[in-house]
Amino acid sequence: MIALNRPVDVGIVGDAKETLKALIEAVKKKGERREPVDRLKDYRKMQQEWLEGFLNLAESREKPVHPLRVIKEVREFYPRNAISCVDGGNTAVWASYLNRIYEPNTFLWAADSGHLGTGLPYAIGAKLANPDRPVYLIAGDGAFGLTMEELETASREGVKITAIVMNGSWGMIKGSQKAAFGGRFIGVDFKDDRYDKVAKSMGWYGQGLRSLRTLRPPLTRLRPQTSQPCWT
Repeated sequence: MIALNRPVDVGIVGDAKETLKALIEAVKKKGERREPVDRLKDYRKMQQEWLEGFLNLAESREKPVHPLRVIKEVREFYPRNAISCVDGGNTAVWASYLNRIYEPNTFLWAADSGHLGTGLPYAIGAKLANPDRPVYLIAGDGAFGLTMEELETASREGVKITAIVMNGSWGMIKGSQKAAFGGRFIGVDFKDDRYDKVAKSMGWYGQGLRSLRTLRPPLTRLRPQTSQPCWT
């Protein structure tokens, strides 16, 4: 419902694509296209400086492995036109920093719209719609666990995708409990379950990694050309 959560100056109801086209045409009629302003360079410099801290974490060799290191190496492994699917929770927050999107129609994420568990179904659908392009999923074990039964669907349908699952806890909920209750946690920690074995039981190739120097060799081995891999 328009203006339900915040006031608006002009409420528009319409198909997003067609409405955007109409708005672009209306803007073009307002005058000539302006050249980028000089301060755009300053904004880009500010963005790069902001990202430096995250890049430092992504290059750390400390244990346990930081999520940003996983995300950076995964993004660098796949081509720019690969379709990236991200599930919810803290994993999505980390992915927003370094899982860069380079081309249109290469990113699927449910944002804050009841997003937990959407990643695997999104990845399956993306591969069915784009069989010739690589599709990879980044998810936490909590979100992945909500729909991991769809591994069977992907196996049965021959959908060749790669799922990168990071284990830990209900991180976002744990963070809020830490802030609100001083570290008294309830129902947010998981056992170190072997999702790779669950994947194997459903016809996938699964590989569990507990320590690593680089992700590139296992990702290369798991490239989904002859099997449906799941990596945790």
